[in-house]
Amino acid sequence: MLRIAICDDEIQFQKMIKTILEEYLNTKEMEYSIDLYESGVDLLNGDIEVSTYDIVFLDINMAELDGLDVAKKIREYSEDIEIVFVTAYASYSMEGYKVRAVRYVLKGKGILKPALVECMDCIIEKNMRKKMRRKMEFAEDTKYLA
Repeated sequence: MLRIAICDDEIQFQKMIKTILEEYLNTKEMEYSIDLYESGVDLLNGDIEVSTYDIVFLDINMAELDGLDVAKKIREYSEDIEIVFVTAYASYSMEGYKVRAVRYVLKGKGILKPALVECMDCIIEKNMRKKMRRKMEFAEDTKYLA
């Protein structure tokens, strides 16, 4: 199952991102869960451990703790969590590289959905390659046990 967190202080964008992801994942017939957070503090201090998420969609400009600081904290927990910045501010895009974000998606009518679909295609393909690599490594290891 794919575990996803969406952290955005703008409720309309939370709902929009969630709807786009649900449509995408339902089309792919994937099992998933999506949790919503209104602040980075809620995400990091919530009932669910951040390290259990596969993907975290983060707004950058949030009160208390901005998305870049949240991403830095996430990296303290895990290098494997896919971080996607979804924001209205293109000026922060270079900062995303410092936390190894997989994508930097701009909010905007007409561009959000195709960007999120492309982003999810990339993440799923990357994860499938990882699984194939593990299977090949496992097959190679068991060959020597026989």
